Amino acid sequence: MRRITPLYIVSILVLLWSLAGAQEEPSRVSNSNSDTHQDNSVKDVDSYSPQVKAALIALLGAFLTTLFTTIISVRQTRKEREKAKRVEDTAKTIAEQMAQRFIYRTHAIHIEAEIEDFESSATIRHRWDNIRISRQGATVAYMPGHSISETPGCTVLQYPILKNYSFDRTVGLNVYERLDNGYRYYVQITGSLHNGQSLSYEIEAKLLKAYLMTEEDVAKHAPVAFRREYHMFTVVSLVDELVLFIRFPAGFQTKFFFGVIMGDVLTESLMDSGELNRIEINKGFQRDLNWARLKVSEPLIGFTYLIYWTPPQRKVIDALKGRK
Repeated sequence: MRRITPLYIVSILVLLWSLAGAQEEPSRVSNSNSDTHQDNSVKDVDSYSPQVKAALIALLGAFLTTLFTTIISVRQTRKEREKAKRVEDTAKTIAEQMAQRFIYRTHAIHIEAEIEDFESSATIRHRWDNIRISRQGATVAYMPGHSISETPGCTVLQYPILKNYSFDRTVGLNVYERLDNGYRYYVQITGSLHNGQSLSYEIEAKLLKAYLMTEEDVAKHAPVAFRREYHMFTVVSLVDELVLFIRFPAGFQTKFFFGVIMGDVLTESLMDSGELNRIEINKGFQRDLNWARLKVSEPLIGFTYLIYWTPPQRKVIDALKGRK
């Protein structure tokens, strides 16, 4: 369908006006007296058919309506663009102010758990990609980290090791607290991290009974407010992207969910609907029967992001153990 524009309507008006005038032209030509000719001309204009008049009025109305609508639409579009620009400028200003409140910013943090058997022996990997200074003149001499498991019977099989790193000087790992169920460490940066530099590294540890593996264990040991097992990370610094990943052995089947909550006290009733919707829209959550991945762009500082699930019943896990 052709779009009706003001120019299009004007063209039709001119055409109809010409046709109407052409219908009366012979009567004008037949009069030889100039006075009579002028009188007839006035009568000719007045004597257009009602159909032509109605068409002219309708088209004139359509023209004015289209013209006003176009003017309003242009003004609204301009206002929307100006508003979007103001919002964008405000967001940039806030981001710049926030960056000055934190010493460093990380491009991506990966928190991965690979469960290797039905006793919940797990390899845990923490990877920090492209850490850079965000405050002018600041430096970072070390990066702290820790992992303390609340799972009953959890034991550290291998304390953290520095798997790899990317930096122009030596980077070391100091595990300064070794517990039965966890550890505390810091990554030592020789010469410190300065403006214009970038640091990446990966930490790996191994745990036994890292997660509750049966529905019965969750019912017995999980907090009353959150009868689920979970894999989580609390954001405490500027991060461009957070990725959580967990995978169980073949045969393990459950339904995974993702959650977001302010702080680190877990309960399904206080999940943040705004962040949940944002992740949903961005298709940030993927899952299968034995694995799940949560990817969050620009995660909020002070919020905990998690993958959670209810494990299979004990009889199912026992049957899977019997296959091994």
